Amino acid sequence: MFNMTKIRASNAAGKSFYANHLASNDYYSEHEKVIGFWRGSLAENFGLAGQEVTGSVFSLFQRNINPATGDNLTQKKVSGGPRFFDFQVAAPKSVSVMALFDDRLTAAHQAAVREAMVELEALAAVRVRAGENVRTNNHENTGKLIYAEFMHDTSRALDPQLHTHNVVCNVTNADGQYKALETLEMCKAIRYAGKVYHNALARKCRELGYELTPVLDRKQNVLWFDLKGVPEEVMKRFSKRRKQIEEAEAAFIAEHGRKPTLTENNAISNSTRSAKMQTSTRETVRDLQLKQLSEKELAQLISLVKPGAVIEAMDREQCQDVIRETMAELFERESVVTQDKLLAEVLNYSLGSFELNDLKNVLQDIPELKNLGGEAVNPFYSPQEVIEREQNSIESVEDQQGIFEPLAPDFVPFEGNDSRREQADLIRGLLASPDRFNLFRGVAGAGKTSTLQEFCKGLKSANVENIVVVAPTNSATDVLKQEGFEQSQTVASFLFSGEKPSEKSYIIIDEAGLNSLREGYEILKLARKNNYRVLFVGDARQHNAVESGDFFRLLEDYSRIRKFELNQIHRQRNEEYRRGIFECSQGQFEQAFERFDRQDFIHEGKDYLDAAAAKFMEFTHDGTDLSQAIMVAPTHAECDRLTAALREKLKVAKRLGTESQTVTVFRSWNKPKAWMEQAKNYHEGMNLSFIRNLKSVAKSGELDTVAAVENGRIRLKSGRSLTLKEASQFVDAGEVKQIELRSGDLIQFRANRKDLKIYNGTMARVSRKAGYVDLLDKSGAVRCSIELPAGYAAFDYGWVTTSHKSQGRTAQNVVAAAEKMDAKAFYVALSRGREQLSMHCPDKALLKQHLLRNSGNRLSVHDLIRDREIPPNAVLPFRNEVRKQKAALLPDFSYKEISARIKRTTEQVKRLVRNPGVILKMRNHRAKFNRHVPDKDENKSMFFRFISFFKTNETENVEAPIAPIEFKARSRKAELWKIYYAMKNDYQRKRREYHALWGKGKFR
Repeated sequence: MFNMTKIRASNAAGKSFYANHLASNDYYSEHEKVIGFWRGSLAENFGLAGQEVTGSVFSLFQRNINPATGDNLTQKKVSGGPRFFDFQVAAPKSVSVMALFDDRLTAAHQAAVREAMVELEALAAVRVRAGENVRTNNHENTGKLIYAEFMHDTSRALDPQLHTHNVVCNVTNADGQYKALETLEMCKAIRYAGKVYHNALARKCRELGYELTPVLDRKQNVLWFDLKGVPEEVMKRFSKRRKQIEEAEAAFIAEHGRKPTLTENNAISNSTRSAKMQTSTRETVRDLQLKQLSEKELAQLISLVKPGAVIEAMDREQCQDVIRETMAELFERESVVTQDKLLAEVLNYSLGSFELNDLKNVLQDIPELKNLGGEAVNPFYSPQEVIEREQNSIESVEDQQGIFEPLAPDFVPFEGNDSRREQADLIRGLLASPDRFNLFRGVAGAGKTSTLQEFCKGLKSANVENIVVVAPTNSATDVLKQEGFEQSQTVASFLFSGEKPSEKSYIIIDEAGLNSLREGYEILKLARKNNYRVLFVGDARQHNAVESGDFFRLLEDYSRIRKFELNQIHRQRNEEYRRGIFECSQGQFEQAFERFDRQDFIHEGKDYLDAAAAKFMEFTHDGTDLSQAIMVAPTHAECDRLTAALREKLKVAKRLGTESQTVTVFRSWNKPKAWMEQAKNYHEGMNLSFIRNLKSVAKSGELDTVAAVENGRIRLKSGRSLTLKEASQFVDAGEVKQIELRSGDLIQFRANRKDLKIYNGTMARVSRKAGYVDLLDKSGAVRCSIELPAGYAAFDYGWVTTSHKSQGRTAQNVVAAAEKMDAKAFYVALSRGREQLSMHCPDKALLKQHLLRNSGNRLSVHDLIRDREIPPNAVLPFRNEVRKQKAALLPDFSYKEISARIKRTTEQVKRLVRNPGVILKMRNHRAKFNRHVPDKDENKSMFFRFISFFKTNETENVEAPIAPIEFKARSRKAELWKIYYAMKNDYQRKRREYHALWGKGKFR
């Protein structure tokens, strides 16, 4: 609906482009011209505002000449650089068809295009190169454009198609100078501009009397709208151009083994343009279009044209409700978003219900949504709750430091094993840490699991009675159980269980990088409440949680939490393989990619999926030893295609049975819980799968279908019914598909059935016994054989796993296949192997480009402050009164810290009184004090109370007493100094005892 193409016209090509592609009546006659007009706030600077576009002026902009003065337009002219940016907007097909009978729709389209272009123009910018911005990509907003607007009503295939070319000149104005335009923010907001166009057009269509029908994709996401009553067959008939392009795209995929990029898509679009008809006129083409309609269809379409209607706008409260619904969905997985993204989602689900300016005004009245600042035209927003969680998490960690005694000071980790020195040092540091919260970052393959096993031995030697190991996912807890942590549980179970571990337990959070901000914050609160010590173990460069907030990275980057790190990799045995994974762990992905490429670990070709399957067969000796390799792909689509290629090879090798059965499986859409809570999202025929047992209703993994939604309840075809709240907690929405299973096939379960020892991520092999599967452990060995539960559909093939599912797994070799991957997926997938790596892709250059551009990290509020996207004072510390209100909501456990604080204060005072300079100052202050305080009040003085605090009741002899100083003037002062020296000697004696026990026997 809205896209952008760069036009690199050179020499006379600019005038040719204008004549052949913009001014011609798209695209059937060279004699009928489309009149274009200059738009944009910058058009006034050249005296062109609202004027017709001519080929001569258009060509001057193409040659970087100022049409008003004849001088150079901008200082620099990059040879071969883009001269124009063509922002194209196309109307929905139903609107284009009805425009044959209703000219009002053409005007509505034009007005909606201009509203969208106003929003894009506000994001126009220029690069800043001065001062500290030299050699950066920093930019400054200007909000000024000049562009040529051309509207066409026909496609290249001569089908009805309203669309407008907004050809933006590569120029803007900053500080009184004309400079090259920076379109980065405009391109980022292109989806928003499309939704502004859709909303404006939908609103105008409703005002013209049309009813609207949302167009959804297969996952129920709103794409656009169509006019109700326009037959689907008619729209399909008038989409011949789209069919031509789709056929060309399919041919491209067959030739290159991948989807075309945006630039290649534009090239495909141009290459499929047919030669223009030289003699046709507008009337001839319109007659041709009408002849393709039957009399019944003509009558039906004409009947849809009605007089205008009065549309009642949403009131302020309704508007706020829609914004809050959208916020619940959006911020379930994002901590901060820009205004354009938030508005785009609000508009998308309520097309035609708002005036854009009214929506912007209401957005400022949502008290729980905070404007963080940034670009004035496109600021960042975050829920107040997220901001408070980030701040409180950091403060809570830093406030709980230095409050415990060291643990197991005499424990020797990995005794006699010098190869484990780095791990041993880390364990000693963890045991000696006096903090409640500690962070342990271990890179992939560094031996985190073995380190934790030895660390737990140290905790037990210190008489820590209860050690609890938890992990975010069921698959991670399965791995922990097989590594000896038999009582491990998921983070969700740990947080929501009614029975919590006893006080003074030690909690270890494995794979903590998968914890969301909400989960991490709840762990911090629970630890303070129950006096737990907590160790967060993970790697922020691996995958993060689906839910919003990268908690582990927040603590690692922005708090003063005590950090321990393992950087030495032990998993990979090939030196170059190990170095490449180490470079990934340090964020050096370009170096890692080049290293892997030099070692022939990365292979390219259009048949990359077939090549990956062949490599897996090689590693596993034609499928006889599946424990030798793991296959990873980043998307479900690539997993499906790779699985199909591999199963064909397994059939040829006779590793799968000859008899097959077709089963129905469920594939989740991964919708947010907030989406599942809204009745409008459910419709008849939607497939639902239960993700946990619902007492007296259904068991986890069972499949059902929506029959109707009535009075806030979802009625299912099986006769069962659910409330919306139950639906959000117990079911998942998705689609079903049929797969073929044979004996020997690997499957992976997606929903827990604890009664059968089935968990999300559990692997199984289809048994030769009909209806049975063999559950496997992490090594691929059979744990037990069970009958596949009747009605259970929450599983799929297990031959290929996504990089998210592979995190925490290890195999001898790894085979990865991907068209593109972000940095996290690349690091996780490629680090699973011990011996060899084989990466397959259709195009190395595109894979590398996407890898370097996409870190996989999500923004936090603190990221924005660090990157200077928002001012440092955008998130101010809480006021005291706010802190008191917060404290009133939570139990006060500060009394548990008092003794530790007193001890720290005492140690500080002892260090002071050992300083001769401090003693001299004390004497001088005491002399001044005595001149003003009578003797009778001395016992009540602060100094007397201070000294009495250090009195000792011990009667044993003091070693090496130092002769006290005699004071002739005041005998009482001499007594006080005796107390001081007695205290000092007692402290020295205790230090000698400590060094004799724990030190090297030396004392100074």
